[in-house]
Amino acid sequence: MAGEAGMIGFSRLIAATAVVSAVMSSAELARADIGACGQPVSTGTAPTATDARYALLAAIGARVCDLCVCDVDMSGTIVATDALLLLSDATGLAVTLTCSTCGAEGECPGVAQFTLLSKIRDACATNADCGGVAVCDPTVGRCHTATNLDIGWKGLGHTQDLDDVVPARLLLECDGPAPCGECAITGLDPQLGNCRCAADNRVPCFAPHEVNDPSCGGGLCTCYFGPPVPLSAGTVPTCLLNEVEAEVTGLVNVDEGAGTIEIPLLERVFLGISTVEPCPTCDGDPAPGNGQREGTCVGGLNDAQGCDAQSANTTFPAPGGGRYSLDCFPDPGASITPSGLRIAMVLGTGESTIAAGVACGLFGQQLCPCATCSGDPSVACSSDAECAALEAGTCSRSASLVVPEPNACDGGICSDLGAERGACETGPIDSFCDAIVRADGRGFLGCSSNADCSEASIGVDAGDCALSELRRCFLDPIVATGRAHPAAPLGAAAFCTPATTSGGVNNVTGLPGPTRWEQQAVLSLFCARAPLELYTPGVGECP
Repeated sequence: MAGEAGMIGFSRLIAATAVVSAVMSSAELARADIGACGQPVSTGTAPTATDARYALLAAIGARVCDLCVCDVDMSGTIVATDALLLLSDATGLAVTLTCSTCGAEGECPGVAQFTLLSKIRDACATNADCGGVAVCDPTVGRCHTATNLDIGWKGLGHTQDLDDVVPARLLLECDGPAPCGECAITGLDPQLGNCRCAADNRVPCFAPHEVNDPSCGGGLCTCYFGPPVPLSAGTVPTCLLNEVEAEVTGLVNVDEGAGTIEIPLLERVFLGISTVEPCPTCDGDPAPGNGQREGTCVGGLNDAQGCDAQSANTTFPAPGGGRYSLDCFPDPGASITPSGLRIAMVLGTGESTIAAGVACGLFGQQLCPCATCSGDPSVACSSDAECAALEAGTCSRSASLVVPEPNACDGGICSDLGAERGACETGPIDSFCDAIVRADGRGFLGCSSNADCSEASIGVDAGDCALSELRRCFLDPIVATGRAHPAAPLGAAAFCTPATTSGGVNNVTGLPGPTRWEQQAVLSLFCARAPLELYTPGVGECP
């Protein structure tokens, strides 16, 4: 119970921090018993200018507000006129405010905010330093969560890490009354800056996936599943940008922290800037996530421009890690996925599996979990049925530039390490430089001699070629296991990833091939009628 209490406290701390930095001031957050007609963020006998400002932001889609609170003329929608009426009332002018009656759904949350955590986090001495959502790894003195990313059948792209403290807000529709149980996910909430104009990544927009967003001059508003993610496999650095191609849907039980989120991803992959700096960074930002561009983009499309950091990575740039932002995009000229890699990811708190059922190998005498559709090699698949549904032929090894195999192990033997993880039984044994490593102490700069770790060879002094480990591999079936929790759910997904246009990346990683994504999160639920107040799982307590 102490651990659960710690996680709930950590959840509320992150939620409060995010709201303070990206939604309203701390003074506004301190108010309680809100949610009356025309008062989304204040209390008292009448609306304030702050309520008017909130309603105006809700009118353009930058905030979430129930009609029974912000539609003060009962027009059936929230528009700028509602904000003007509230401002008039706040300044003492004689106006009439009329709202519809709030139903039982007002007792429920309207927004689920997931704060996505990396695998390796802050320094620690004991588990108490890890906020109840991670354990302290004494070998490296870092907090360690259940987050993990395994990409491709070659094994060199396994056990990778993701960015830390990445906010993702989803809109909910719940029937009520509290406790509210299962709610439908109806889309992304763009208010934390994860949606940007397609023509200019530095312009936030508030009409996800719409082609006529006024913030974009009538252009397309594109949303992202967080800032760029730095990756490295076999000394080949890449930068991953996860675009959300269409509306996010799914179901979430707000009292149990269970459910599934269906995310139609369009993965955009770029060659890394260098072996130790895969993505552009946002350096020197003293207050990440506050909406102010007080940092500076280093590298990429927006080099030397201002930025507001939105996430952190404990490994890259190596050594030491850095911060990342959608203000700092990769260089388009480095793209190896011109049309993006389409992935229908279903991230859930249950179990996600892929079994080996596609003929593969040089002569088609083996079975693999993934291949590509014969009629469209840009589509990865695990069965003929998936290709047939898209009228894209059959799921075939021959459609792939790199012929997939079950693994890259000597003799094809993958041993079970437990917890659904595998490692090659006898090899290959991969060697790495020992002075520049991941935050968990594992190597990523491959080598065969000390000379391969020298500055003359790779541009940095990476020490000696002194680290080694058995190559990782996928077991059959591939299993990704999530975990329900009202404050700290673990999402999991197993899916097939298509090949890029880079033969080097495909060969090193093993694409097309499977991906296992396990994502630790902290969940905060915000009330539909009072959008700065927190819903208590299993209880309610929304005003």
